[in-house]
Amino acid sequence: MPLLAALAAILMWSSLATLTVSLAGIPPLFLTGLSLFIGGALSIPWVRSWSLNGRALAVGTYGQLAYHVLYIVALRCAPPANANLVHYAWPSLILLMSPFAGKGMKLRGVHLHRGDGSNFGRHSGGK
Repeated sequence: MPLLAALAAILMWSSLATLTVSLAGIPPLFLTGLSLFIGGALSIPWVRSWSLNGRALAVGTYGQLAYHVLYIVALRCAPPANANLVHYAWPSLILLMSPFAGKGMKLRGVHLHRGDGSNFGRHSGGK
């Protein structure tokens, strides 16, 4: 079952841009709200096993909503290939900016190496 869920997630993620561009007639907020409603409704059986407080749930919910609305708007306002290039650069930016989030943290060579490698799919394991 976990393998099936992982494959379904990969299929949904890989088809997001294509489906978004093909559904250009639907307003971005409605498309996002409907999609997140379906995903939330599918998770109802597991609600009792969650250990989230209300604030964390609200931040996650509104964060997902804002992220996907902005992604859909970007795909509609820019060429899809260009929007996806920017979209897939954010993990590298998070990695490169993470040392500035805490006190006493510094940008080190490992951040630069991993940030560069994340763009090309090359990660060395371990250290």
